[in-house]
Amino acid sequence: MKRIIVLLAFVAVSGMAVRAQVGYNFVYQQKMDLSAQGQMMDSSQVNPEMQSFIMSFLSKMKSFYTLTYANGRSLFAKDMKRSDESFGAAGGSDETVFVDFGSNEQVEVVDFFGRSFNITDTLERLAWQFTNERKQVAGLNCTKAVSDDTNHYVVWYSMETPIPAGPM
Repeated sequence: MKRIIVLLAFVAVSGMAVRAQVGYNFVYQQKMDLSAQGQMMDSSQVNPEMQSFIMSFLSKMKSFYTLTYANGRSLFAKDMKRSDESFGAAGGSDETVFVDFGSNEQVEVVDFFGRSFNITDTLERLAWQFTNERKQVAGLNCTKAVSDDTNHYVVWYSMETPIPAGPM
């Protein structure tokens, strides 16, 4: 069922891109910050060699995602062909998220114990603190912004791709 919904949403977004003649397709690689994870492991429960092995294994895993955007709608999904699936979900989320910015609605397709569920919700608007910090990401001039909520998201955005969508 998940594949059918994802396929239908992708076809809808792809069809919009053809009609509008303006669409965007981005590929993201998720990277894990293991510095905090290593400190969270209880060294009395995990010996140093095993902890080192786990950290090394996780640091080599790769998860890729694709974001497609056109006509005020986006589709964000894991790219299974590019992602390393040698051990479970490769440390990332397998969620697929479809967003309609016009209706301020999002649908997440979530796998839970082998079953797929569609979760429909309104878009969450985060309060952002914009900084003067800049860098190039994938050839784009980007500016850093940080969310003021408890999750403390850090994003790099570019005015060279003027779309409201982003990963996750």
